Formats: sequence, structure tokens, C-alpha cells
Amino acid sequence: MNGWHFSWNLGMVAAAALLVVGGALMVLPREDQPTLRTAGFGIVVMSGVVYFVARVVQMIQERRK
Repeated sequence: MNGWHFSWNLGMVAAAALLVVGGALMVLPREDQPTLRTAGFGIVVMSGVVYFVARVVQMIQERRK
């Protein structure tokens, strides 16, 4: 039985960076700045979409090998 195999691509790195930035925008602003929280939530959602697309692309590339 094989162990864990971690593979990544540039899209996954971008998704991780977006997740960190979006999370920071959701947590750090004061309560009188709801726009930053909303922007942070949008960025977190966008990071999920970017990760999903990157994972699909990675699976397609692995099947072609």
C-alpha cells in the first residue's frame, strides 16, 4: 500500500494565497468596516473556486500521462 502522495500546481498555490488574504480580511477589520469583511468572504469563496479548477486540471493532466 502506498503512502501519501502530495502533488500541487500553481493554481493550488494561488488558492492558498487567496485563502490567507481573504481570511485576514474577514478577521482583522473593525466592526465599523463591513465592506472589508464582505470582500474577505468573496475572496475566500473565490479561493475555493480556484482550488476546484486547479484540482480538475491536475486530474485531467494525470489521466493523460
